[in-house]
Amino acid sequence: MDFAAYSIRNRLVMWLVILLSLFAGWFAYANMPRFEDPEFTIRQAQIFTPYPGGSPEEVAREVSAPLEEALQDMPNTASASVPA
Repeated sequence: MDFAAYSIRNRLVMWLVILLSLFAGWFAYANMPRFEDPEFTIRQAQIFTPYPGGSPEEVAREVSAPLEEALQDMPNTASASVPA
């Protein structure tokens, strides 16, 4: 039997299916877990490394790159604050 023909002949059944689908969708949406304010961490740091007598390339290679790698390996802490 064709679904369209069945739907036309049995309107009451189709209205019940539609209403049941709408109610089930509303119920699922109302019970869906969600965060009001999702947690995310913005990691920013500004570090000045004085290196007297060193060229910018030397400072980047010997100080800044190892320091950046070490800071990226640190765990996230939401309560950490760094004075400006």
